[in-house]
Amino acid sequence: MGRHGRNDGKRRDTPYRERNRPIVNPWNFLLDCKTLCPADSPVDSSAEAIQSSIDEVDRLMPTVAEEIWRADIVLKLRDEYVKICTDQLHTRPRKESFNRWLFEMVAETPKSSADPVLRCPEVLVSSSVLETDLYEAFPIPLTTLFDNVGHLRQFAAEYKKAVSDWTDHGKASEDVPAALAAMDKTLEPDRPDVTAFVEACKTVRATLRPVFDSAMRSIHSHLIQTTEAQLGTRPQRQEGDSTAAVTITEGRDDCAVDHGNKRLHIGKLHLSKLKELYTRHCTADADLVHFNRAVFVLLLRYNTFFGPSRFQGRAFHAAAPEAVFEHLVTAFGVGMELFASPTNCYFSHYCSAFPDIDVFFGSRGSAFDLVITSGSYEANPPFTLEVMDRTADLVNAQLERAEQAGVPLSFVVFVPVWKDPDFPIPHYHQALETSKFLRAQNVTPAGDYAFISGGQFDSRSRYWRCTHATATYVLQNKQGKVFGGSDEDVQNKVKEIDQILRNQVR
Repeated sequence: MGRHGRNDGKRRDTPYRERNRPIVNPWNFLLDCKTLCPADSPVDSSAEAIQSSIDEVDRLMPTVAEEIWRADIVLKLRDEYVKICTDQLHTRPRKESFNRWLFEMVAETPKSSADPVLRCPEVLVSSSVLETDLYEAFPIPLTTLFDNVGHLRQFAAEYKKAVSDWTDHGKASEDVPAALAAMDKTLEPDRPDVTAFVEACKTVRATLRPVFDSAMRSIHSHLIQTTEAQLGTRPQRQEGDSTAAVTITEGRDDCAVDHGNKRLHIGKLHLSKLKELYTRHCTADADLVHFNRAVFVLLLRYNTFFGPSRFQGRAFHAAAPEAVFEHLVTAFGVGMELFASPTNCYFSHYCSAFPDIDVFFGSRGSAFDLVITSGSYEANPPFTLEVMDRTADLVNAQLERAEQAGVPLSFVVFVPVWKDPDFPIPHYHQALETSKFLRAQNVTPAGDYAFISGGQFDSRSRYWRCTHATATYVLQNKQGKVFGGSDEDVQNKVKEIDQILRNQVR
């Protein structure tokens, strides 16, 4: 799944036409991933079962009815979340706030009876995800009377023109510091008033903090109770669920996947990819009896998780372009992704968010549940602080364990650069950059490169020019230096990644 401003997950990347792009294979299923990257996973028993018995395929695969039920209750919870926030805080939450809670839940190790999406509702009590999002918007966004909207628009247009004129002048000016100093001097008389206003705002927020904390306790309690109540309505599997009619119709640009009055879409390329993965990993269903059902459940699951809006949720993750993966294979011996999905994976085996359905397409389960033995891995986690922080800790812990065991281990990690002078440096940056296992790093500037959209499977535009910088880190233990060579070689290979990323937009 993997990839905007600071911490809010908003889509600010922009699509562009894919011209003059080097033609590369969109995936590589020829590598023996299990040999290259040996690891133990909780889903290994399920993976073996669906290779031996068609009855096991039917038993383990979620039904269409169950997945439609899950989609309905998640949508209800989204609406309930907006309602309770409005009632308690008199403000609407950010669009991606609920998604961050979902991402944190799917990163948790589930109980055996847990729902695959709403795994751990109680994580709200110990998590600061929703609290942080809501507090940044508290007490309420500024509003204005309708009669004043026209004046505000006129003022905004004039301000935009003034800023544009100033920046254009700044680009042409050879003495920008002098211009800034002159502007600073002009604004000096207003500084005391502005400072006093800022301090007053801080005082108001501090005074309101107890009110906010009380409201958050109500929101947490209400969401947990509502979620548990909804989960209690899970439908029992009925005779005939296994044969629920799902049709796939090929169109001009994509394919329609239909059940009753519910229609989902998938690109032709991605449908052929899913068929190849299913054939490889679900060998007991050689006649593809349950393939249409698997595709419907898979698409509905990810659409439910992302959210109803076009770009909602998809902004949290993007995949490195295929040309980067080709380089990772040859330069670092990478054989597996720690954060992917059946539709955006490059290798035939990978880790993903929903192993209960993804296992039919080669998933090894969650990266946080994987017991890695050795090998070389790519890690491009979803763009939420909570998951990226856990990923940095996971990488360091796995390298420490491998070092003690004397086995080679290597990670190439991609994360967005979220370094703002007004905020503390995120934990994941600190954990990766100060790691004793760090061998090389590089930053590709914003706007100079493209990644593949997390929602590529139902979009005509797969690539997005990224408006945030991306950091690349290579971390290896002593034995893992066999993946990459000397320090100079590793640094040069990381610089090649930077160049490949830039080539995607040329």
